[in-house]
Amino acid sequence: MSNNAHEHVTVSKDGYEVTFHPAFSSRCVVRSNSENGSETELYRQQEKHLFKNGEKHPKQHTIRIRGGQHNRDLELVVNDPKHQIARITVELYADGHEPGWGSDDEMVETFVVDNNSVSCPPNC
Repeated sequence: MSNNAHEHVTVSKDGYEVTFHPAFSSRCVVRSNSENGSETELYRQQEKHLFKNGEKHPKQHTIRIRGGQHNRDLELVVNDPKHQIARITVELYADGHEPGWGSDDEMVETFVVDNNSVSCPPNC
């Protein structure tokens, strides 16, 4: 796992690959919307994120999720210049969903990214 302040981090777990900026994402999970409601924690911050060379929290970054049971392949570009986002929650259809057929397709997973990361600065 890369941990440079200007770079995104990519982790793989349980057939998923998730990419995020480590100064934004403190936790990434996928929750099944089935009866068992299982949750797969793809990432949880374990260490303080250290900024180097005067770098600061990014105002824009990208979150990607790929793979898993439903063959995910999506990317969210986050533009948050005032750092106002606390959590991103995305409800997802099953692989093979065809847009334009109405709302009969159920959402089978929820992807959640929490923004509670600890970084230095300011928390040194």
